[in-house]
Amino acid sequence: MVDPKRVKIRVLRFDNIEQCREEVNRLVRADEEGRLVAKGNWTAGQIFDHLGTWINWGYIGYPKEIGGPPWVIRVLLKLLRGFVLRSKAPQGFRMPGVANGTFAFELRDTREAAADLLLGLARLDAGAPPFPSPAFGMMTRDEAIALHLRHCELHLGYLDVR
Repeated sequence: MVDPKRVKIRVLRFDNIEQCREEVNRLVRADEEGRLVAKGNWTAGQIFDHLGTWINWGYIGYPKEIGGPPWVIRVLLKLLRGFVLRSKAPQGFRMPGVANGTFAFELRDTREAAADLLLGLARLDAGAPPFPSPAFGMMTRDEAIALHLRHCELHLGYLDVR
């Protein structure tokens, strides 16, 4: 098991959904060519599954197991919302009280999981209305996009092309 906090990952910054979509497509092509390297503990399929699932839950509903953080943390997150949405997501963060530290990282085929992620990105790009985040509550469309782009920057940083 690799400590995800100690892995040297690529530093990515997406200014818009299209940049993220291009990176996902680039990584899928590299996987098809046998040139994709996954650092950390997850495969590319697990990373794409994780990112796509979290985006798509905003449109189909979050599982009841994701109740959200305690009210004190939610208040702090609301106060720090702008900072969080502009900053690099923390490497190796684990959700307290959650087995394995997070949800949604199924072993999946890279191309299929990437298709689900691209579907989620298309939904965000299409201007879907704001949705309630378990941590942040109601968010504007721009805030939701920023949150998911920061999440994608972090996890896609664990994938590299040789």
